[in-house]
Amino acid sequence: MKLFLIRHGQTDWNLHKRVQGMTNTPLNNTGLAEAKALRKQTSRLKFEVCYASPLLRAAQTAMTVVDGRSEIIYDSRLKERNFGRLEGQYLPRWDLIKPDIFDRNINTGTQGIEPILDLDARTAEFLKDLYEKYDKDARIMVVAHAGSLKSMLACLMDWDTPEFRDFHIEHGQVYEFEF
Repeated sequence: MKLFLIRHGQTDWNLHKRVQGMTNTPLNNTGLAEAKALRKQTSRLKFEVCYASPLLRAAQTAMTVVDGRSEIIYDSRLKERNFGRLEGQYLPRWDLIKPDIFDRNINTGTQGIEPILDLDARTAEFLKDLYEKYDKDARIMVVAHAGSLKSMLACLMDWDTPEFRDFHIEHGQVYEFEF
């Protein structure tokens, strides 16, 4: 199975380093341009279906990229991690948060933050469902958020905490992954 993983386009909150999490923010002009560029970049890709987070920034990206070429299925398991009281806060560096909210050994839910293992469980369940529903030659587009995409990659690649935290998924990029 081939997955085309796409992070949503830029929002004003991304631009200003505000924590979004489950806050429903729209794409800004740069994000809309990134989505249009992705539509052009993926115009030759063949895929059966597109799954997307129902949060506005991912939904806008998916609708623009797909542009009627396939069905879009919105799945809440693809939503970004809930960052609790951090949402809306200016956060120039994630490594300043103590305890480390990305450490799977600590698995903290402090400040109302969704524990990392809960995020991992919902994205792993999503991947398991894809694996059971589609054949081995299926080609599926997934439009989501940095956290949920990285959690999927952590599951697929058996990544440790440092890789999860340090790997950066760019806005408006397509990452191909086979499993």
